[in-house]
This record gives sequence, C-alpha cells and structure tokens, in this order.
Amino acid sequence: MCSSTLSYKDLKMADYRITPGLHMTSAFLRRTAFAKFKRDAKVFWDVGAGCGQLGIRWMQEHPGSVAVAIENNPQYYEDCLFNREAQGTPSLIVTDRDATGDLSDLPRPDAVYMGCLGWNDENLAWHVVHNYLQPGGTICAFGLQDRAVKHINDMVELGIGTVRVVNPEPHLAGMKFWFYTKPDSAE
Repeated sequence: MCSSTLSYKDLKMADYRITPGLHMTSAFLRRTAFAKFKRDAKVFWDVGAGCGQLGIRWMQEHPGSVAVAIENNPQYYEDCLFNREAQGTPSLIVTDRDATGDLSDLPRPDAVYMGCLGWNDENLAWHVVHNYLQPGGTICAFGLQDRAVKHINDMVELGIGTVRVVNPEPHLAGMKFWFYTKPDSAE
C-alpha cells in the first residue's frame, strides 16, 4: 500500500445528482480510502454506491482501470446512471443489485469500498464480496455494524488476511475505517 500523490479536487454536492437523504462520502474519507489501496489496483468496486461518486472518481484518477458501482436502491441506481454520463465516465459499470447475491459476471476486484451500508445482511455482503476479492486485494469498510466487525476479526484470527483499523475523523463518534487485506495466496 502506498499513500496517494494524486491531485484531488474536492467534490461539491452540486456536481452530482443526489437523491435527498443520501449521504455522500466526504472528500477526506475518499482520499483516506484511496490512499490505502494498491496504486496498481485494476478493478474497483463501490458496494452501496449511492450516487456513484467513488467509482467515478476512481476512474478519473486511475485511467485504464475498471470501476463497478453496486447499488440496490432503485433511485440511487438511477442517480449512478445519470452521474456516470454527466461526469464523463460512461464505462463505469453500474449494476442494480445488492452485494449478497451472485456477482460472478462482474470483474473480480482488487480494491473494494463498502461504506456505511447499514443493511441487516451487511455481514453476508462482506462475506460475498470477500469471496470475489482478488488475492492481495483490499476491502475498505466504513461504519460497520458489530456483526460484520466480529466476522472480520474471526477471519483474521483464523489467519485469513490482515486488518488495520483507522479512526480518520475523531468527530465521527467512533466510526472507523476497517482495511482488510486478503492474503496473496488466497483463492
């Protein structure tokens, strides 16, 4: 992992079509997450993509890479489609499903962002996404619920990867980033 030397433009909410009630990932959290992924990561998944801004930014900052926005809320999915075109990233793959089902038709990721999903089946989503993650790949998760945190800790105790926990913004009432890296030899 390396820190990013890319130039970042702070996103303004006005730059994107956003359904009321959707919370966008702040520029600071996005930079923190992107800096923890391998610089040569080729395939990025944004699970619970909201308006699609992370996939869009990934493609803008990593020319030649692939980004997938996975969003199961119908209105957010429509926002992703609109923003993909409006932001000039028509090759962003946008899919209208949740991350607990079959994702085998998507390119396997080596960088994944899961942000504040709040799903009842968040633990299952983590497990499914982990199964598709390339060996050596990293999942960055923010605001996980207790069940998913326990699952991650259980995997690490079994020797299935490593995890780092970061509290990037202390004012966020203890919400933390979890950076999980799958072993290079994992399948």
